[in-house]
Amino acid sequence: VMRSEAQYPSMILRRRLLWLLRCYCYVFEDAGLHAIVHMAMGVLDSGSPANDVVVKLEATHLLSALMKREAKSELAAIVTPVLGTLLQELYGLVLALGELELRKDVLSCVRKVVELVGPAVVGAIEAIGGPLPQLWAEAAERNPMRPQILLLVRSLVRACGAQSAALQPLALAMVRDALAVDQQNMYMASEGVQLWLTLARCAPEYTPDLDALMVQLLPLLSVEVEGSEELQADTNLLRELLLVLEAYAVLGGATMLRSRGDVVVSFLQRVLGEVKASAVQWVVRPLEALLLACPAEAVAMLRGTDLLARLVRPCLAGDEGTERATALHLAVLARAFLVDASLLSTLCEQMCAASYGPTPSAVLRGLLDLTLRHLDALGFIPTGTWRRRTCVAALLSLYPTAEEALLQSLPSVLTA
Repeated sequence: VMRSEAQYPSMILRRRLLWLLRCYCYVFEDAGLHAIVHMAMGVLDSGSPANDVVVKLEATHLLSALMKREAKSELAAIVTPVLGTLLQELYGLVLALGELELRKDVLSCVRKVVELVGPAVVGAIEAIGGPLPQLWAEAAERNPMRPQILLLVRSLVRACGAQSAALQPLALAMVRDALAVDQQNMYMASEGVQLWLTLARCAPEYTPDLDALMVQLLPLLSVEVEGSEELQADTNLLRELLLVLEAYAVLGGATMLRSRGDVVVSFLQRVLGEVKASAVQWVVRPLEALLLACPAEAVAMLRGTDLLARLVRPCLAGDEGTERATALHLAVLARAFLVDASLLSTLCEQMCAASYGPTPSAVLRGLLDLTLRHLDALGFIPTGTWRRRTCVAALLSLYPTAEEALLQSLPSVLTA
């Protein structure tokens, strides 16, 4: 840096000017953004010998600061026409840098540019995706660059949406590397699962490559709970794994259950009834998605496994502070009963055999009382109202009936 400043006396002045603009960029009017952005791009120009790496780094910091402004529409309109050129210069700076932390900073700027322009990034997909395979291959094990690359690809897939099919081969290869369960790769497992989730949500169809990734669910879950007496399902990694399973249920539905039903059942058996009350909201989402996407296949899965019993056991335990968790479990059961009413009698017989009641009718009466008592725990937000209606519809579907407990509860059901 000192040699650079000796050779070009204006270097330090330029760096300080860029730093000053960065410090006060939040007070600039939108009308001045065009000149600032083009000044930063002029500094990044690889054909300009008057700006060294240090000055260019300060220009990337200025761009990153500009993208933190609350009003981003004007900035996006300025950046979009020059997107290809800007990305080319930023990638050139990444390749010119030697220190990993500095390269991470520039890649972070690239990611913010992608998030700024959103769907407009589709027109520059080659400029953004082209250098990524080289950067990924050059990053050795435990390289802090790899998590940053995963986050960049995630932003890129999210921005492209359904048009991200061209990115899938590259993104899936990165996910496979990131999710390899060993001590060398666990440092980027969270970013890998985030990219996996985005791919599943943005994919236009369920493909064999996406299906093959399902085998990673159980190993990742085992690593997450290794050495822990209680499953900490409020951690980011496990929550994202549950959201991945939900996305697969929506995307693949019956096809996913036919090919990976054993993985789904084993995963749900590990988490149902084994998580903190605060995490139940995430655990029920894959089951709800399956019951909506492929109801017949989902009910067959519940009937052939112990998942029904695992859903109802925490409800009958009646622990303090678990009212909302109990209500969420009951809402899933109600959705299943709406698909196949015979599941209710099957469940009551199973719970009676497990000594949760003297007779199936007694178990039914307990479930009915629990449901009516916990409806308010679902809340009155949109998802709470939807689940509340599901529970009431399931109760009403049991009538007409000769069951005494149901007849006595009819007024409460009608006013629920």
